Formats: sequence, structure tokens, C-alpha cells
Amino acid sequence: MTDTSLFENVNVIPIIAICISTVAISLAIYLYFMTKIFEMKKYKEKKREAVFNWVHENLIESVYIPLAEHAKAISEELLFQRADRTDETDRTEIMLYRISKFMHYVFKNRETFGSDMYFTPNGADNRHLENISDRIISEITTVYDREYDKNPIERRIVILEFIATCAKCRNYSEFKLLIRGRPIFDRDLTVEINNLKDAYSDDYYLLFGYCDPAGVFLNPMNALINPKNLWQAWTTAKLYAYCSLFNKLFIYEIHKMYDSWYVEYPDTIKHHQLLDTIGWVNKIVKETDERLVDDNELRQKPYDKNNALKDITLFNSMLSDAKQKPSSAINSRMEMGSNEKISRIEVLRSIEVLYTISLQRHEILESYNSEEFYKSIIDMCYSFSWDDIPGDDSKRLLKYLINDHGISWAESAKIRKSEDGKTIQIFKNKKSVEIKINEKKEKATLRIRYGITHDLKVEKKNNGIHIIDLQLLKKY
Repeated sequence: MTDTSLFENVNVIPIIAICISTVAISLAIYLYFMTKIFEMKKYKEKKREAVFNWVHENLIESVYIPLAEHAKAISEELLFQRADRTDETDRTEIMLYRISKFMHYVFKNRETFGSDMYFTPNGADNRHLENISDRIISEITTVYDREYDKNPIERRIVILEFIATCAKCRNYSEFKLLIRGRPIFDRDLTVEINNLKDAYSDDYYLLFGYCDPAGVFLNPMNALINPKNLWQAWTTAKLYAYCSLFNKLFIYEIHKMYDSWYVEYPDTIKHHQLLDTIGWVNKIVKETDERLVDDNELRQKPYDKNNALKDITLFNSMLSDAKQKPSSAINSRMEMGSNEKISRIEVLRSIEVLYTISLQRHEILESYNSEEFYKSIIDMCYSFSWDDIPGDDSKRLLKYLINDHGISWAESAKIRKSEDGKTIQIFKNKKSVEIKINEKKEKATLRIRYGITHDLKVEKKNNGIHIIDLQLLKKY
């Protein structure tokens, strides 16, 4: 019995030794990899510092600061033109000069990285800068769109490259000479410009031999600083907003890196507020672009700033009335006219909202899509009360049919309701339309003619059953 116990004890020792060896090896491996991880972190920090130093030496002064400042110059020039400057001379050349300088530094940045990439300590801000930069370039290229263009993309790229090359000149006076095809003191730049001009003319991009050389670049600037229709005004507002945001965000990051001794940053805006503003602007731009992109008639509506402000004031007053009672809202909408006019005013509101970002008026941006606003829109789409037909809302029902569905004969039509209260019939001679409400009084249908139907929304209120136009509601 004793011999067996000793034998067992002798066999345990190697097992313990193996376990200790395994633990030691595991610990050694762990320490080895931990050391490597720390070395990799140090390497990444050194690499980041090296990139930061390289950016500082090669990009901050030569690209980033000029790029941000020229974006600001574009926004300020657009804001300057928006004011009533009737005593000022034509500033299309100044606007073109601002844009050419911005594009020059955009191309200079692209030569370094191959795309619109920016390097600041904040990765999220870098992505915002890239996206905003793309939007600015997109809006600038839109200015040079023209009808019946066989190669629109190539021609826009050629024009931007040409004006960006002209921006290599020393000052504004030389820029005006280059744009008009005249030589300057810098012979190398003059030769480069002439070579580009000849090459692009041969490819029928610029057509210098058939028109004023400067007109190719300056004429679109007139539409930018003096918009005549909604689409042009909307393009100008977007360009202003994005240039202003690009400058603010870029200068914020540069100021954070180098403090006030390197670059002035007079605004006291908080970083999260700036990002919130960017988010609101992107949302507004997306919604308004969707409204305009498929509606050519709306895009071509004439634009006048003074008249626009009057219409917006009337519209805001209507929204204020809608918060009080639906009846005043529908009456105001009838006075304003068709739904198309309301759509136009919505675009005008979007334009005005974009011009408020320089003042950091976040409450205006936030109220743009507030719950109260949508509640007011729903009230605006209120058509009539089911319980007041026939009765107090009979005239409102007839106006609804005339204004929203073009049923002109309804002006002198008669109205009757079925005994069960589920069908309203509007008729005159042999013409008639009817509105039916379902059993649960949750949905109503307007049947016009030839099987054409129109869905209506039913809302139960304290003062009865209200009928809402779903088609009109979808516009908002």
C-alpha cells in the first residue's frame, strides 16, 4: 500500500513541471505580444506625428488656410450681392476670381492626394470637409450647365481647370487679362494659358474663336449673383451655405491645432453646434432638391428677393393662424392660390433658412422641420368637416373641389347626404361626384368620374370629423 502511494507521488512531479512550463511559456508569449503592441502604438503615434508635421510643412500654409479663406470670400461675395447694392458696379469678375482661387487650391490638394482628402486631428470633421468640398464643386459646376450640351461633364471640367489655372496669377488685374486672352508679365503662365485655350478650342469646349473669350466664364456668374428663377436662387443659396460651413469647420480645426497665434478664429461657436448646423443644412438641401429635381415648371418660377420675403411673411402668418384654428388656415390657403404657389414658397423658405447659418441661428434651423410646423401643415390640408355637410362647411367643400380638383361646375352645385350619413353627393344637372366614408369612419374616398378616386384622411376632433386631403399632405 505504501509502495503504491510513493509511486503515485513520483508521477505527479513531471505533470506539475509541465504545467509550470506551460504557464511560463504562455506568460512569455503574452509579454512578447504586449511589447509588440506597445511598440506598434508608439509606431502609430510616431507615424501620426510625422504625418502631422508633413501636413503642417506642406499643406497648412500653402493649401488649407488659403482654401478656407477663399471659401469664406465666396460666401461673403454672395451675401454682399444679396444685399441691395444698386450703387455697386458689376461684380461678376470678382465672383469669378473668388471661385477660381478656391478651385486652384482644390486642384492643388488633389495633386497631393489624388482626391479631395483633408487631414486634421478629427476624423469625423475630415469626412465632413470632404463631403462639403464635393458639394461646393458640384454647385459650381452646375452654374456652367447649358442646354443641349453634347459633353456636359467634360466641358464643365475643362472650364473649371481653365479658371483654376488662371488663378496662378499674382493678382486680380492679371486674372482679368488672362480671362480675356491677353498676355501678362509672367510669360510661362501666359504660354500655359494659351496652350490650354487652343487645346480646348480644338475640342469645341470653349469656342474662343466664335465669341467673347471672357463671356464663356462671366455670363454664368450673372445667373449666380443675380438669380432670375427659383433654381438659380436655390443654387446660389446652397453655394453660400456650403462655402460658409466649409470655412467655419476648417478654421475651427486649424485654430484648435495651432491656437490663435497661427490663425484668427473670431467666432465663439461650439463644435457640436456647428456639426448640428451641417446636419440641418444637409437635410434641408436633400428635401428641397427632391422637390425641385422633377418639377421643371417649379424650377423656372421667377425669383425676386423682395417679393419672396413678402410671400414668406404671408406664409408664416398663415402657419401661425393654423396653430389657432384650422378654418383660418384653409381660408388663408384659398386666398394664396394653388398648391403650386405653396410649393414655391416652401422653396423660398429653404433659401432664406440657408442664409441664416452665418448668424448661427440654430432655433431657425430647428424650427424648419419642427413638430409644430408639420401640425400646421396638417391643419392647412384640412378640407371640411363631415358633420357640417350640408351646413356651415358646404362652401368650403365646394371651394375644395374647385381649387384642388378643377371641378369648375361645383360653384353652383347642390349637396345632399345619404340617410345613413356615409355618402355625400355633389351634383349639377347630369354631373356629379360623391364622397364615401367607411363604417368605422377612418377613411373617406372621393369618386370623381370615370372611376377616378381620391383618398382622404379622416381625423376625429372634439368638434366633429375632419377630412384631410392626403395628396396635398404628401407634398410636405
